[in-house]
Amino acid sequence: MPKSLTINNPISKICSQCYLQCVYTGVGVIKDGKFSEEGGKKLVALRFHDAKEKELANKLIATCAKEIKAKDGEKCSLGRAVRECFVNHGKQVNFFPSA
Repeated sequence: MPKSLTINNPISKICSQCYLQCVYTGVGVIKDGKFSEEGGKKLVALRFHDAKEKELANKLIATCAKEIKAKDGEKCSLGRAVRECFVNHGKQVNFFPSA
C-alpha cells in the first residue's frame, strides 16, 4: 500500500476527517459549521425503531451536543469530533450498523 494512503499519514487523516464532516453534514448532524442536536435527533428517529434504543441514542446526541466543538486551526475538526463522540459514548447503542 502506498505510504500516502495509510491512516498514520497526516494527509490521510485530514482526508478522512473531511470525508466524515461531509457525510455528517449530508445527514444533518453538522449544520452551519456546528454539531446539530436537532439533526442528530432526526437521524435517531430514522435509524432506531425500538423505544429503548431511541432513548439511549437521544442521550448520546445530547451528550455529544455538549461536548462537540470545532477546533480552531484544525481542518475538518468537526468530522473528527463527531466520530470520536459517537464512538466513545455510543457503545451501548448500535449506532453504526455492521455490514
